[in-house]
Amino acid sequence: MLYTIIEISNLINLSKVSIYEKLKLKELEGHIIKKKDVIYIDDIGFNLIKDSFKQENLQEFTEKMKTTQDENIDYIVNMNKELIKTLIDQLKEKANQIHELHKLIDNNQATYKKRTMI
Repeated sequence: MLYTIIEISNLINLSKVSIYEKLKLKELEGHIIKKKDVIYIDDIGFNLIKDSFKQENLQEFTEKMKTTQDENIDYIVNMNKELIKTLIDQLKEKANQIHELHKLIDNNQATYKKRTMI
């Protein structure tokens, strides 16, 4: 069966311009027939065009997934950095609180010793 550019465009739901771009593919040589200024593509050519769009979509999807994974990894790493920074800040604050408590205990003990010596 032979297909016109319009028929291919309708069958695979892509623009005629996109189909004309595919006509430049070397693999289509021998599958393009011109009759009275109308371009026809045979079954094999049609399948080559259709498959080339599938391949492009797959590559685009793969790249998008890779980018999404990289963005997710970056997000997780940044969240972990923030979490670690927060935990370190909290540990420093607890260390300061413990230090202040030790000072209060030491002062109370010193005061108690003075009172009991009198």
